[in-house]
Amino acid sequence: ILWAGLSFLSPAIPNPVSWDMKAQSFTVFDEGGRAIFAKDFPFIRDGEYVISVDSREGGRVAFADLDMDGVKEVLIGVANAYFNPAMGVFAYGADGRERFVVRPQHRVTFGSKTYAGPWMPYHLFVAGSGDALSIYIAFIGADEFPSLLLEVDGQGRVRSEYWSNGYIKWVTRAAWRGRDALFVGATHNDTHGGSVAIFPDGRASGSAPALQDNYRCTSCAPEGPAEFLVF
Repeated sequence: ILWAGLSFLSPAIPNPVSWDMKAQSFTVFDEGGRAIFAKDFPFIRDGEYVISVDSREGGRVAFADLDMDGVKEVLIGVANAYFNPAMGVFAYGADGRERFVVRPQHRVTFGSKTYAGPWMPYHLFVAGSGDALSIYIAFIGADEFPSLLLEVDGQGRVRSEYWSNGYIKWVTRAAWRGRDALFVGATHNDTHGGSVAIFPDGRASGSAPALQDNYRCTSCAPEGPAEFLVF
């Protein structure tokens, strides 16, 4: 009876471990190299889609177990050279079902100039697990320097946002003065250098400080990093 019962169990969902992008089609594969699912993005054309760095941390593709069921989900930041408004970060289950899409509609003012999207996914980071899991997405616009960092949870709900006056290149969590802190590395147009913003509570908020009016966010929340290092 036991063996008969087991024979009716559905096969395990394969774990996604690799991917390939050809023209408009994004395909995900399991450990054996078998295709699990494919998604087409009609708003991109052959040669237009650029992955910043393969599947390593900081690229536009990540595999993470968002709901802690032992099977990884797939995150892909779909970019478009012409800043098509359909761009965004798409989350799919291992069965190919769309979980959520992150597509910011923000407007922001630096100095006296207002910038609006569409916003292109630039870098993607996943940190933590379970309820403490966060997805950090850096977006850039088509016009000049503003960069938006969104922190979303495993369901795609926004937890925090931070504006930089230069492209955000790296996000990581690490211990700092006995606390679990968030470090955000970016270029810093105000000084033509680089910067590291430190948030000791782990939540990025506000904007990067600046001396020049053109590089100071005038529409952002008044909060900001606890420490801000410029190189």
